[in-house]
Amino acid sequence: MGKGLDFDEKPIRPMGGDGDLDSPLFTSGSLAPSPYWDTALLAPNQDRTYESCRDETRYLSGTYLSLDGISREKLPVGSAFCMTHHENGRIVLVQVIYRSSSSEASSYVTLDITIWQGPIRK
Repeated sequence: MGKGLDFDEKPIRPMGGDGDLDSPLFTSGSLAPSPYWDTALLAPNQDRTYESCRDETRYLSGTYLSLDGISREKLPVGSAFCMTHHENGRIVLVQVIYRSSSSEASSYVTLDITIWQGPIRK
């Protein structure tokens, strides 16, 4: 069992267990793929806006997006990715604010999360 984030919770906070397939989870430091969400990395110079997330189509399909260890080059501090829900229209911008160093007692990441409610697509 890992920890996860449920974007329906207010405020968003870590939760235990395996969670619901409708919510993407950060289990053991990874973003678990969900059949309900598309995930796309933003380029370093790309705007961190609703429009950028809505229009981005370079999706990571069926992969795990690691937030620790080996992928520090892929998701360094300052990087961002967008998640778009297939049905409820929710768009989530996740920005990496801080990553613990290998010398710290525990491995963790601090994220800045912005959620927009877009049009519902059923």
